[in-house]
Amino acid sequence: MGEDMTDDTAALIERLTRERDEARAAPAEARKAMKALYRGYVNTLEHGRDAILRYGGDCDPVDVMERGDPHLREASAAIAAIDAAIAAGKHILLRGEGN
Repeated sequence: MGEDMTDDTAALIERLTRERDEARAAPAEARKAMKALYRGYVNTLEHGRDAILRYGGDCDPVDVMERGDPHLREASAAIAAIDAAIAAGKHILLRGEGN
């Protein structure tokens, strides 16, 4: 019976350690994903602008569209929050747990 308890405890420690390590990596992974989505969105703006100009239209520069887009502003704020949490060593994706 004592061995089972030791095995159970070791398994629990191993699981909790793995979950902790995954939680620590989550903000960096979230940042990478958010940056990729942000870049993809900006690429779409660039392609649209190029098409408009190619067909003789007039269009704002991409940086103006980027600054004016509410979705990109929200994404920038989220990326900044993730950066701040990473710098502070917080696990923001755990809803306050494990900070």
